[in-house]
Amino acid sequence: MGRGEPSEKQQDRAAIRRAKERFRATARQQRKLLVAGGVEAPRASLQLLDQLVQHRHGSAPSCSSDATVTELEHIVAATGFNSAQATRTLLLKQEISHLRSQGHTTADVISKLDHRLRAGSGFRRRSS
Repeated sequence: MGRGEPSEKQQDRAAIRRAKERFRATARQQRKLLVAGGVEAPRASLQLLDQLVQHRHGSAPSCSSDATVTELEHIVAATGFNSAQATRTLLLKQEISHLRSQGHTTADVISKLDHRLRAGSGFRRRSS
């Protein structure tokens, strides 16, 4: 590596930053689409969380057997989330850990989650 070239660590940080920016933009866009389609804002956020973890779990998430009451209570206390939000947050944490255990980098994990949001946009526009 010559002078002036970014180090591998700098390249990784830049890739993570770009992946985060894409993910944020996608999440904002998908949430706006849901709200414009008649979904209430809080429900739209929950639907997006569901989309992020649905790939692995195969259906709308529920509290898994390894999700303890203590972990959920900690999330509620730390964030002020209700139990539904806390459950989805815990499932997302588990999904991120699962992807990392498969050897994916942080930027790859963020990109995979971004793809899930994009892929799910076609069939969740309206909620009853």
